Parts: sequence; structure tokens; C-alpha cells
Amino acid sequence: MASLKDIAKLAGVSETTASKALNNYADVSEETKRKVRELAEKYDYTPNMAARNLARKKSNIIGLVLSDIRETDSNGNIIFRILIGAKNFCADKDFELLIISTDSKKQKDKKLAQLCRERQIAGVIIYGLKPGDPYFEEIAKAKLPCIAVDIRIKGEHLATVTTDNVAAVQEVVSHLYSKGHRNIAFINGLKQADVSKYRERGYRKALRELELPINESYIKYADYYEDMAYEKTSELINENPEVTAIFCASDLMALGALRAIKDLGKAVPGQVALVGFDGIQLSDYSSPRLTTVVQDFKEIGRVAAEKLIKMINNEAVEAVDYVPYNFRIRESI
Repeated sequence: MASLKDIAKLAGVSETTASKALNNYADVSEETKRKVRELAEKYDYTPNMAARNLARKKSNIIGLVLSDIRETDSNGNIIFRILIGAKNFCADKDFELLIISTDSKKQKDKKLAQLCRERQIAGVIIYGLKPGDPYFEEIAKAKLPCIAVDIRIKGEHLATVTTDNVAAVQEVVSHLYSKGHRNIAFINGLKQADVSKYRERGYRKALRELELPINESYIKYADYYEDMAYEKTSELINENPEVTAIFCASDLMALGALRAIKDLGKAVPGQVALVGFDGIQLSDYSSPRLTTVVQDFKEIGRVAAEKLIKMINNEAVEAVDYVPYNFRIRESI
């Protein structure tokens, strides 16, 4: 593998000029840029990122911090779509994206700031944090630029990218009401998760605005697991047979709920209407096909990367960006 010195010698230019050519500096001719890039490709030259960042005195590495990754996330391709959106934007802006998997134990062993210093990370996009995680408290006070996906907490160097969960759930409940449903139940995810709080807020707000009573026995928590949603739905319907519609805070939980409803001998949507949230691919293959709130996770990743790079470059950004959702009505209601 060739070095920068080798490429410069072959091109007949200095190492500084070769480096500038590879980094598209304006004071290098297009002909020189073309020549240096062709030689770099021919001899498989790969720049040393650590040296490159040292020379720039500024890192171009962004961390995508994934906390407490579960099998449920991979089933829905949620993380993958966020990753693709962020990666594509970073590539266009000459930034590297580094994936970091963590959990509560790892977060106790090493602070986020220390992790980023060791890996020369200029800023982070964080997905999957929940209250109680060490990084949850740290990002609010961090001096490092941070973008939190689906987490709404204030911090001087912290911004959020999310879906308007309150508005989305209100739209779902209002639509169910328009179809004649008055006993509408809610299977929520992990109770302490920030996104769960906003979805429950939307559910409660919709019921109040529709002047429907809030029956606490209609609300169950299944931690975003399909099997737990099956159990909680069975429990819900056995305790409240008058329920005619169920909204689930994720599609995977809705698929668990669908199995439970069918096993109880009830028809969907004939006796119980069902709605999910996320728009994962599996929702299109259930029988009946699942009505769901489709989140644009790829766009969430792209917007997160865009906001973070702006913050790294000391540009002003909005505290919260809402990525549009789509309420996709299918055969389950």
C-alpha cells in the first residue's frame, strides 16, 4: 500500500500539495487533483485519519452511539436505516462515521467524553438511551456536540431529532374515534423511555380532547417486546372485554397483540381494530396488514448527521427537529 509521500513523488508534487489535492483545496489545480486522485486509487492509498485530523487540528469523525441494542431493533431495520441516513450525509461532507455499541455497564466503566477523546470523535449521534443510563445524564452537561434521537432533554451542546410522537398518536386515536371506537386501549413500550412518555402523552391528550374517559386499566407496558405484548394484550382483553381498538407504541408489539387477539378467538378488524407505530417491513406482511405510523428513520439519520456537523462547525441549530411521519391506513382497522 502506497504512502502519501509515494503518491506525491509519482505525481511530481510536494506532500502538502498531494494532501491538498486529495482534500479538494481550492488553491490546487483541477489537473493536479485529478492526477493525484488517480494515483491514489491506482496504488490503493488510504489516508491515515489520525494523522489527517492532527494536521487539520480538527476531527472529522462522528460517533453513532447505540445503547442497549435489542433483537427487536434489528428485526425492524430501525438502526440500519438510521445508520444509512447518517452515513450517506457524512460521506458527502467528508466525515467518517464510527459505530459504538454500549450498555449501562460500559457507560459506568467509561464516560462518553473519555471515549470520544480516545477515538478522536468530534461529536456523537445517540440512539437508545433511557433515563438511568449514565450517558443520559452526561449528554445534558457535555461540552461535546451531541444529537439525541427520540430524547428530549436540554443541554448547551445537545439537540434532538425525532418524530412528533404526540401529534402522531393523537392522529391515530382521533381516526379510531371517527370509525366509531370509544373503548381504545394502549400497549406502550418501556415505561421510563423518553419516547414512550411522549406517545402516552399523545394518547391521554387525544382522549381528553375527544372527551373520552382515561381508563388506567386500558394502558399496559410491554417494553417493546413482541412476546410481552402478546401477554399484556391477552390480559387487557380478558380484563376489559369491551375494548374494540388497541394502539401499540411499536409495530413489533402490535404483531404480538395481533397473535393474542386471534388466539382469544376475536377477529381483526371485525371485533378489535389494531394500530402500530414505526412502519417496519414486517407490518406489510401481517394478516391483516397492519395500520401503522411510518417513521422515516433514514431521514432521521440524515438530519441528525446534518445537525451534528453544523454544531461541530459552530453553526446554530434548532433545539428539536421533527422529521415528518406518515399515518398508513391498512386492513387492521
